[in-house]
Amino acid sequence: MAHILHRILLTTALALLAPTAIAAPPAAADDAAAAASAFYSWYVEGVENTARFPDAAADQRTLKQRVTEALLKNRKAIIARTGADPFILAQDTGSDWTGAVSAHTVRGTADAAEVQVVLGQQAPHVLKVTMKRIDGIWRIDRVDLGR
Repeated sequence: MAHILHRILLTTALALLAPTAIAAPPAAADDAAAAASAFYSWYVEGVENTARFPDAAADQRTLKQRVTEALLKNRKAIIARTGADPFILAQDTGSDWTGAVSAHTVRGTADAAEVQVVLGQQAPHVLKVTMKRIDGIWRIDRVDLGR
């Protein structure tokens, strides 16, 4: 009898504690900011260190993983219209952008987010980056100049 009572109490305690014992996944908005920060750290370093970036096959694969198909298709039109790189909205990178990338989510849902990305510190270049979660991966869908 004591064994059965002990088992019931243990089962009840586990049932009550289970929701709090399971680790909650990171907030969707935080994931979007982290994805944007990782992309821009990679992208700025590539632009500054490689004359033909992002022309290599490996770079193209990375772009396809981190940028929506729609933005990739519009990339050349954005360059023609603005004369600027479509991901940084500038013709050149700043002297202190490498290693000085920060991002935070301004607003977001489970599948869409607006992230403010700041490149550099001396003369910060601010971008408003619209992100979409596609197949569980945050991808850059639109880039505008921020404030």
